[in-house]
Parts: sequence; C-alpha cells; structure tokens
Amino acid sequence: MTDITARERRFKIGSVVNLIADKYHRGTPDGIYKVASLMPAEGQEYQYRIKDTRTGNVFVVRENQLR
Repeated sequence: MTDITARERRFKIGSVVNLIADKYHRGTPDGIYKVASLMPAEGQEYQYRIKDTRTGNVFVVRENQLR
C-alpha cells in the first residue's frame, strides 16, 4: 500500500469544485462548492472542508467526491 502523502492533492484552498454526493452525504446537494480547508487523509483518501456557495453551509468530503 502506498503512502497517501506521496501523492499530491488535486485541489487547493479556494478551488471551486463540483460535489458528487454519495450514500454518506445524501442530505448534501450536488452542486458548486469552494474548498475552505484541507483536512488530514482518512485511509488512502484526502479530505476537504467545502463551503456551499449558495447557503454558506460547510461539509467534510473525500477527494473522490469532488470534480
């Protein structure tokens, strides 16, 4: 298994991203969000705190949920 820190993050603070909600984020609508902060990796997946550009709500998501 490779160390997650050997791979660069796909997004930076301030990046505008599209969330693809999964079964763990059913209440989180798909749409445009802004990366608010970088979170530690969980397993082999980086995490991000993202902010809804419409409502200001903040969510923590995995990198594979973002486009």
